[in-house]
Amino acid sequence: RPAAPAPKPDSVWTSREVAPSDDDRVPRVLMALLTVFAAAAIFGLGWWVLFNLGKPKLVEVPNIVGMTVNVAKEAVAPANLRVVVSARKPSEQYPADVILEVNPEPGQKVKEGSPIAVVVSSGSRFVQVPDLRGYTVDAARALLQSLNLRLDDRVRTVRSSDQPEGTVVAQEPEAGAKVEQGTTLRVRVSGASSATEPPPAPEDAPWRKTVRIRLNRLRQPVILRVDLTDATGTRTLIEEMHQPDEVVELRPEIVGDPAELTVYYDGRKIQTVELTRSSPTGGRR
Repeated sequence: RPAAPAPKPDSVWTSREVAPSDDDRVPRVLMALLTVFAAAAIFGLGWWVLFNLGKPKLVEVPNIVGMTVNVAKEAVAPANLRVVVSARKPSEQYPADVILEVNPEPGQKVKEGSPIAVVVSSGSRFVQVPDLRGYTVDAARALLQSLNLRLDDRVRTVRSSDQPEGTVVAQEPEAGAKVEQGTTLRVRVSGASSATEPPPAPEDAPWRKTVRIRLNRLRQPVILRVDLTDATGTRTLIEEMHQPDEVVELRPEIVGDPAELTVYYDGRKIQTVELTRSSPTGGRR
């Protein structure tokens, strides 16, 4: 019997490479471009966020002139600013601890966290002379020191029937007078006898000299300090901020002859000048 023929397969599978068509390439290119753009956008957004989060904000300086320092600190707290006292100077308009000047000026834009320099009133340069009658010398001296006044060590003794011995019966200047801080007062004290000390010699009596300080050759404000050294020791007459080319006039009371006036800019010694009764009044650098 002849062999049966082999069965034919229902279908024959063949493999062959199919080249992508132009329609297939277009979506792939678009996807690649979109991916690049998305990555660039994410990178740029991240960089912008980091840059702006780390960058201090600009805030406006509020008007704190006329406020006390403590009230001003509360006023600038919402803007994250700091109040720094740069100088103190006498003022006849504002009481002590009230702000007179602000730098930068109110309304200007500054970085958040910046310091705000202020000039603060030290109160009036004048004080009212208290009534010292009935005080002992030590008590009178303590009272005057609390008011930034001085008591002349040359105390005169006089006979008095209406005041206890050793207490003040008269004074100069009189009670109620207004004098500059640092002024020296003289008193007379009740004693058992009428013997008195001789009046001070003219060369020992306190005297005054007008001095004008010209702040020339400066490019920016400085804190001007002026010290006076005389027979009573060394004391600071002023310590406050001044602008270039300003003229500062002082008329201190001086004990002894001669005396020395020393000028400082921002704590740096600039000049020492000798003052005598006969020296002319004039300007200093």
